[in-house]
Order: sequence, then C-alpha cells, then structure tokens
Amino acid sequence: RRPGTPAQPPTPVSTFPSSLSLFNLPSVFPSSPHEQALSLLQAENQHLHTKLNELSAAAAVPSAVATAPRSPEPRLPHPKVYDGTLGNCRGFLLQCQNVFALKPLCYDTEHKKISYVVGLLQGRALAWAEAEGSQRPWSTRSLNDFLTLFRAVFDLPDHAGNVAQRLLALSQGTRSVADYAVEFRILAAETGWDEPALRGIFIRGLAERLKDELAARDEPSTLDALVSLAVRLDNCLRERRREKHATSSSRPAPPAPPPQRLRSSTAPGGERGSSPNPCEPMQLGRARLTLEERESRVREGRCIYCGAPGHFMSACPVRPKGPGSPLVPRHAGSCFSPVLISH
Repeated sequence: RRPGTPAQPPTPVSTFPSSLSLFNLPSVFPSSPHEQALSLLQAENQHLHTKLNELSAAAAVPSAVATAPRSPEPRLPHPKVYDGTLGNCRGFLLQCQNVFALKPLCYDTEHKKISYVVGLLQGRALAWAEAEGSQRPWSTRSLNDFLTLFRAVFDLPDHAGNVAQRLLALSQGTRSVADYAVEFRILAAETGWDEPALRGIFIRGLAERLKDELAARDEPSTLDALVSLAVRLDNCLRERRREKHATSSSRPAPPAPPPQRLRSSTAPGGERGSSPNPCEPMQLGRARLTLEERESRVREGRCIYCGAPGHFMSACPVRPKGPGSPLVPRHAGSCFSPVLISH
C-alpha cells in the first residue's frame, strides 16, 4: 500500500465452495422431491442437447458430398446391332454389360437395361424379342431371365465341344505365327485346358519349318514363353526369305541366246532344194529347180524363174539382171520362191 492511501476493507470470504452454483444447492442442502425431479430433467435435457449437436455435425458431411458436382458419365460407343448370328452372342452381351458397368446412373434399373439390349437387335433376334415379349412383357421380367432366354436361343448349345474340335484341327498354314497364336488363344481360353496340353497342341499346329527350329531348342516351360519364341523365329525366317528374294531380283538377267541362222536344205547330190512349203519366205542362199518342177512349169506355161503365169523367164520382172546375181525376194502375191536357173 502506498503511503497516504486509505486502507481498503478486507474482502469477505465466501463460506460456500467455488464449484457450487444455484442449481447445485440441492446436493449440499436437503431439498424437496420436486426440486430433485427438476434437477434430473435439466441434466437429461443437457444430455439430449449434446447428442443433437453431434448428430447435426455428422449429417453435415454427407450433405456437402451430395451437393458437390458429379463428374459426367463417359460417352461410350454403342455395340453393333445383333442380328442373331450364332457365335456372336457372347461378344454382344459382353459389350452391353460393359456399358451398364460404366454408366450406372443412366441404366439404374433392369427395365432400362433390357430395353437397351432390345434396341440393338435386328433381324431374327428382334423377331424373337417381339414374339417372346408378346407373351409376357419384358417390363415384368428381370434382367437375369432375359439373358437366360437370350443365351438359350442364340448361344451355341454345344459350344464347348465345338471349341475343342476347332482347337484340335487348328493349324498355322501359310499365315504368320502371330495370327495363328491369336486364334489359338481365343479357343484355348474357352476350353479351360491346362498349359501342358495347350503347349503340345500349339506346337502340333505350327508349320514344319518352325517345328524344326523349335526341335533344336529347349522347350519353354510356359505357353506364353512358347508363343513368344515361335513368333520371334517366324519373324526371322520371313525376314530372311524377303532378303533372299530381294537379292535374286536385283541380279541382272542372263543374256538371251543369239538367234540361229536358218539354212536351206541340201538335196542329194549337193544341190540345194527349195523350201518344203513354197508359200513360206525364201531362205538365204541359192536353189535349183528339180527336173520335175522345170517340166511342170514349161507344161503349164509358167515362168521357169518365178513360177508365175503370163510371162517367160526372159521377161520375168523379178529376175535379177546380169549373170550370177543374188536372188531377190519373191514377187508380192506369189507363193513361189524364185530360183537361179543354171544352163
């Protein structure tokens, strides 16, 4: 206390505990039953108020999520229309189920899913849906019932047996191993056979040249490794054949043999006779008339030199001038070959 400051009166000390309040008095001093009931109601009211606040806070989180903008569903191409072709049923239904899985908000009921599938039918498949729906509307049936009836009509009943036969009869042929492996894997997946059996069937269907290549190597332990090895070997062999073909085609072609020179036939006695066919072009060299031909031309009044009628040898227009002159080609229109007459 500062000097000259009047003394403050002492603060009165309460005789009640600091934790007691007006509502806690009944617990210290005796109270009536009415006051005790009022105290219990107040405590229960406080407890309910606390629970209400907790529930309100918990409900606020889902409401925030619900009000958040949803991402739009993906745009998917529609499957190709199905006309009832046997063997395509499974692929068609698989594409439809993929659309249902990726667009659950759009197709949220079984009736919408059935309507979607029926909308993609045509031909005899649509005729079946119309006939079956006329007996009992599709809106009253489940999706499972629709798919069961659909598969019973358009899915092959002996599908497993057909697949096994097709797999055993499958061969590579002239196509590549990659194409052969694609068809093999499709059939193998549907049979459900184990890998050792599938490896043996795959090797049996390969071309002979690839069987020879695989025989010189260790057989892979898995089907995937066997297919990969066969594809690599086939690609190498095909590339090597292309190289050989390119090399052979780039080589120059061998020169053509020179044309042979035609020679006139020689008659017995060293004389050259005329061509066997008198209407063919005259061969090179000189020819002499036989006695029979000379007499025939004189008897028929034909030129002894060219064989044409209407003139004699002295006035022959095709006879060369001067003795020993080479023969000239026969006259146009004449089928006789001119010859040199020796006197």
